[in-house]
Amino acid sequence: MSTGKFPVQKLVKAIDRVNPSPPQAVTVGQPEYAGGRVDSRGRRALVTGANGFVGSYLTWDLLEKGYQVRAMVRATSDLSALEGKDVEYVFGDMTDPASFPRALEGMEIVFHVAGVTKSRDPAVFALVNADGSGDLMRACRDVPSIRRFVYISSQAATGPSGRESPRREDDPPDPVSAYGRSKWGGEEACREAAGSRIALTIVRPCIVYGPREPEGLSLFITSSKGIIPAILPNTCMSLIYAADLADLIERAGRLDVAEGRVYNAADPDPYWLRQVVRIIGRVIERRLFFIPVPPALLKPLAITNEILFKVGIGIGALTRELVEDATHRYWTMDVSRAHDELGWRPKSILEERVRETADWYREKGLL
Repeated sequence: MSTGKFPVQKLVKAIDRVNPSPPQAVTVGQPEYAGGRVDSRGRRALVTGANGFVGSYLTWDLLEKGYQVRAMVRATSDLSALEGKDVEYVFGDMTDPASFPRALEGMEIVFHVAGVTKSRDPAVFALVNADGSGDLMRACRDVPSIRRFVYISSQAATGPSGRESPRREDDPPDPVSAYGRSKWGGEEACREAAGSRIALTIVRPCIVYGPREPEGLSLFITSSKGIIPAILPNTCMSLIYAADLADLIERAGRLDVAEGRVYNAADPDPYWLRQVVRIIGRVIERRLFFIPVPPALLKPLAITNEILFKVGIGIGALTRELVEDATHRYWTMDVSRAHDELGWRPKSILEERVRETADWYREKGLL
């Protein structure tokens, strides 16, 4: 009997009986903090990977708040996300430390966003995300004007959470993928290289969504066909809208209280996958069905797909890394520290932002 014949509402009700409510994040009151506000106007900031998804949102946010922004991008980078913005460009590559001094010259703060998120070679993750981050921090030590360094890590660096316990910043790390291990390695490399003069702050985002996000587009395209393949339909996860993340990152680089601290970045409450699917269904006006995918089949399928992808006929998103992450049910984060210390609150409502994202994809002819 095919599960795909049943409406998603019935599946949702069945899952609700098994898991009546998601793990609750810590609720905090109105923030009270004396973080030492710093005027951002005219502050000179370098953003690595400024043309990427998170990097571009951060760059827009910094410009809006009066920063002078220099964007470190590769010579082959697509710069369309920054078109028309008052940004200084400098070419650099995380695998080429000789390109760093020119990018860092005269800067006051570095927002290090660049990194590799997908690769079939674990050595590439380590080379860019861990070794490259340490090299960049060491290069910063030679630039007297640089006092702050914000490293954009990932939820993957510390691994999945428990059912009733969203991950806190000080929990022991337990990354389950090569990408996650490389991001934890990047954190460690930055700590070791920082020295006593440069204040390091680390931000760990969860899943980030919004217009221009490629994985989000894949989900919308799949949804438009009326089906959602799911390993664990009742997965519980944290999400954050890209503009909200940019605001948190900027605060982490501006406020004195953030020096030497680590911050999780997510909406206050987690979401069940079924909630997200219901919202997508309403937005695209489609009735969606979960298609269960047995976990035991996924790893061999992923290996086969990776081989096919090399000859141009596989699916780029189906990798062993994805399978490893997707077989863990709970990926939730506690964000009370960012609330309390940075005075940060997300401004977005999930359904509104999902609709905005879908509209953007339609406008660009992608959906």
